[in-house]
Amino acid sequence: METAESRVLPEAGRAAGVTGSTVLSTLFVLLMVFNIALPKGGFKVGSVPITNGYILLAVCALLGAIRFAFHGRVPLPALLAWAGTVPFSLVVLGTFHAYGSDSGTGYTVSTLANFVIFPTVIYLLFAEPLQRIDRALLARTLVWCIRFAALFGLFQFALKVLTGVYFEVPYLIYNAADIGMLEDKNNMRGELYKLISTYNNGNIYGTCMNMMLPLYYVLEKRKLFLMVVVGAIVLTLSRTSWAGLLFVFAAVGAFSNLELRRKVVLVTLLALAGATLPMLLEAMGKTTEFLFDADLGGRAEKFALLAHAGFLPSAGIGALTEIVYIGIVQRYGYIGLGLFLVFLFAPVVITFATHLRHDPVNRNAALGIAVYSGVAAGDGAILLIPVVLLLLFVSLVAVTEAVLAPARSASPVRAAAGQAWYLLEAIDEAGRRRRFVVRQEDLLAATGPPPVLGRHEERASAAPVG
Repeated sequence: METAESRVLPEAGRAAGVTGSTVLSTLFVLLMVFNIALPKGGFKVGSVPITNGYILLAVCALLGAIRFAFHGRVPLPALLAWAGTVPFSLVVLGTFHAYGSDSGTGYTVSTLANFVIFPTVIYLLFAEPLQRIDRALLARTLVWCIRFAALFGLFQFALKVLTGVYFEVPYLIYNAADIGMLEDKNNMRGELYKLISTYNNGNIYGTCMNMMLPLYYVLEKRKLFLMVVVGAIVLTLSRTSWAGLLFVFAAVGAFSNLELRRKVVLVTLLALAGATLPMLLEAMGKTTEFLFDADLGGRAEKFALLAHAGFLPSAGIGALTEIVYIGIVQRYGYIGLGLFLVFLFAPVVITFATHLRHDPVNRNAALGIAVYSGVAAGDGAILLIPVVLLLLFVSLVAVTEAVLAPARSASPVRAAAGQAWYLLEAIDEAGRRRRFVVRQEDLLAATGPPPVLGRHEERASAAPVG
């Protein structure tokens, strides 16, 4: 191994040892802002919503395709995750070719975009450029996007309760075609309206936030904002979102190596969320029977569709039922369901089967996918903007090494083992790039004091990470 090629990677301004491009950074920041903080702003062409975020995505995809044509390179984990999506994508295309669509242009475009186009764009075109961007900048952007969505949601919820109106800005916050129609998007719950934030609908907001909450939990430094985000999810007044919160707490508690203080925060958040439920039920004019509705809010009858499903697709592509798995079986058969599960869980398997499971960012992103798999058994909103796009973003984070900088403790010069650690990059004899985390004392013993040391990486283990 050529130690002369080894170098410490600064936390800011570096990703995979390469200075992040200003253009790349700007594009990815805008993508996150307009698909996480402001995902619904835009207009409609017929029944097809055209959002600002999806316009940016199209521009970035075009630039990414041009770059890929000349400098094509896809990290192996991302390539494997993409390969996991291909069989189901082919089933969707084959079904469309054989049976067409029976749900109109909007759902047709949504199905093809979500299950065929987006996986290729995210995994093949974005994986390598993502590693070249300042990971601390990406983490801050993601954190502030989630904070903004929660804070705006609380403001909007309070405004609706106090004045009976929503604060609507066409083209930016909401789709211009939806202005004045937010009350009609299944947001009424008794005498209250669900917290909808910038997502138009409480269920969509709750689904997306629960999916990203494990990742947000490891990136967020401030307990107050954690409480704000959890509180916003509770105020969606959605049983599926509430169940999703339980999935989040269970997954993070079971699979994250939490310090005692983080465990206390987790338990406190769960207790506070649970304490508000009786008050919310009373305000909605509901009882605890609402929480344990055997009819699943009218969804139980959808199980009858399974009796008529076969192993192969037998109907055109189109809208899916709220219970995603039943909708997949209805449209694409039981074989389609199996391939959809591969589509969904491939990044989870890749993360937990490799060294990536030791990184809290990768691990918690994979847990976010698992949380969505549970939510999808209630109301996964899978064809609605921006659910699948955010699912694929979380999946890409799960299989991409060192892509986001996790939150630091209050004492940044102390690692989990009480020492400073550094992320090193080296070129081996075969010309392959390898990355390792080492203790400061071992680094200095091997190389002597370097002229400038990058900021330390807090790691609990010195096992190779690449």
